[in-house]
Amino acid sequence: MSLDIAIDLWREKTYEKIQDYLKNRGTQLEGTPAFISYGGKDYPTAKIISALQSAMRPIGEWLPDVENHVFYRGDKNPFLTNASYNKNTFISISTDMERATEYMNHHNIVYTIQVRRDTRCLKTGIENEYLIDVDSCWQNQGGLNVLITPHNDELPYYNELIAQMMQTSEAPVYQVNAVQTPINTNTGSTVVTVDNIEHFLDQFNIYEEESYTFDDFKNDLNTMMVGYTYEPGTERELWTKYEKVKE
Repeated sequence: MSLDIAIDLWREKTYEKIQDYLKNRGTQLEGTPAFISYGGKDYPTAKIISALQSAMRPIGEWLPDVENHVFYRGDKNPFLTNASYNKNTFISISTDMERATEYMNHHNIVYTIQVRRDTRCLKTGIENEYLIDVDSCWQNQGGLNVLITPHNDELPYYNELIAQMMQTSEAPVYQVNAVQTPINTNTGSTVVTVDNIEHFLDQFNIYEEESYTFDDFKNDLNTMMVGYTYEPGTERELWTKYEKVKE
């Protein structure tokens, strides 16, 4: 797999499938989607990821004065904005705030980011964009301010925090220097029911807007619950409960 093809695949809409493959690691969907179709050909997703990672270097080599640069990331995901964790996926960031806002949705979240110079990344060829390596650490610095560093063994992965949220009444907040016990995500069924997800409704209510629709709600659920399936009617029942919370 050539780097040029891998970058082309990332720059197209197929980047979402690359991210899905990474999100699905450690779940019942691991290894999917196995191939990505582009230009009439099928490319193994694992080889696309490997090609991108093989070209990555510490961001300090791309930007010798990286400490003087501020990056931005628009986010469609309203969850865990106050937590620190290791990301399961690549992280796309830009020095252009206007470009970063293109990736927002109704939640209007834009992170202000600094990157430690030894964090691996790749220039994608899109002006001002840098692609941060898989498994890097997303460290909340207060509000929507973030420091990205290489992987931190003391912190869980994003999907592990989501699994914990399914078993507790509120989103956990991890301090960067706190030693955490690894969370076992294989604690039983991966089927989502109303009972084990109902307490997430407070997370949605934080971003209440009149224009927030059932389709928006489903999209947010799917973003959060990668690798899980739903009992029939769960999404609609949760939406009904959410509407009552807003009243």
